[in-house]
Amino acid sequence: MANLWNGPALKKAEAAKKKAWTNFLNHFPKADKSRFVSQGSVDEKNNVTAEVFFKESEDSFQSVFGSDRKYWSAEMKEALGLGDSGGFPYQLSPLVQNFLCPSLRYLLTAKRQA
Repeated sequence: MANLWNGPALKKAEAAKKKAWTNFLNHFPKADKSRFVSQGSVDEKNNVTAEVFFKESEDSFQSVFGSDRKYWSAEMKEALGLGDSGGFPYQLSPLVQNFLCPSLRYLLTAKRQA
């Protein structure tokens, strides 16, 4: 078995971790970075994979991109910087405010003031 702690496999794993972290920051720029960790792995055929995990507790991690978003906890959504979406799917919440027609904006404003 090859020594994975030095050599091209380790360099590939570090590059994959960095790429996963960069993709994560591009998807979630408001995320609390202290609550997430990027981890890389190398299998027996030297295939390299990397993933970003949410640190729920000291011994509990949840995959960010490998888990179904509808099962994310409120704590994870808050750490990702998604916050309250006002009842809309959080993926669409920034779009909703930008693309509402004037009559819908009026109705939403009137509803909030009532």
